[in-house]
Amino acid sequence: LSGLLGLLRSHGPSSPSAAPEVVSEEEENELVGIRKNPLEVVEEYKLETWLQPLLAHTFLTEAFLLSQTDLESLRVVLDRRYESPQSLQQDPIDFSPLRGVINRIDEAIEQFGGRAFVKLSTRSPKDVLFERRNKRVESLLHDEVVSHELNNGGVKNMLSVNDQLKMMTRAANKAMCVQSGMEALNLLIKSDRVAADIATAISGGTHIQVVVREWLDIPIECEIVSNSSQLSKDIVAYWNTIKSLVSHSSYCIDFAFVQGEFKVIEINPFHYGTGAPFFKWKKGSEGRRILVNGPFEFRFQQSQPRGEMRVGFMTAWMEKYFDEYNYKVWVKNREQLLANAAFSVVALSIFGLAGSFSR
Repeated sequence: LSGLLGLLRSHGPSSPSAAPEVVSEEEENELVGIRKNPLEVVEEYKLETWLQPLLAHTFLTEAFLLSQTDLESLRVVLDRRYESPQSLQQDPIDFSPLRGVINRIDEAIEQFGGRAFVKLSTRSPKDVLFERRNKRVESLLHDEVVSHELNNGGVKNMLSVNDQLKMMTRAANKAMCVQSGMEALNLLIKSDRVAADIATAISGGTHIQVVVREWLDIPIECEIVSNSSQLSKDIVAYWNTIKSLVSHSSYCIDFAFVQGEFKVIEINPFHYGTGAPFFKWKKGSEGRRILVNGPFEFRFQQSQPRGEMRVGFMTAWMEKYFDEYNYKVWVKNREQLLANAAFSVVALSIFGLAGSFSR
């Protein structure tokens, strides 16, 4: 349900069914953060600004402050994130200054049963999964394809865009699950988002935390169409029970429905830098008008996704991966059809010849 409540905001109508609150262009620009640096806005919505009041409504979480020494050590390691494997093999990274950070992550992961999601109090390292070809994601993507084939009786069929998006999402989600402090650090130190946030904290003299959250497997597929009206009401009802706990005057909030109950994933800025699924931040767009003025709308994918949807969700290497798979399946199916056609011609010729002999 990530992003579905982008327009549930505490500065808007008192309830989603209330009349739209039309704001001026100046107010709209201020609200959407047109004049604000996205990194500065992220700083205002760090996890510590909303976690404590919502502890009973979110995932189990442990967080610890990074010292100035930790920040400097992380920056040194992050500066090497683009080096080639050969270069790193010749001159390995020295992780010893970060041993304390690794140990604290290990302790939290153990407390959560051996699996966790690790991020900074500002942002997560999710860009690592998409901006460069990630071997772990590629391996998990391969596992998804194999699982799909097994569920299909071992038969290889062309993968629809919907199949591809589901596999990509599951693989990316699994790649964010870590089981050790070292594994978590290896994700963090490859992230441009983390590098930017660490640099901002050092230059601005602000504090930043490492956040370790319990890992729960959340199904990415659900049937909404037949139950959209009730689900919409349930989301709004849940939001009404927690909105008084949020101190921010405006925000985007992500929910998950897991194990029969809603949970808050996180709170992000009501800002053009935050994703707005099924809506748009573009000035003058219908989506932005709804986001800013209401009324409440519940939007979801109601048809099979088309090819162009891959552009907004996949990177080039992922698209290439699926295109190559589908091409190989197409070639194999074509060869099989040609072989079957050739067999049919031979069979007809043999039967025709046999018929002529019989006459």
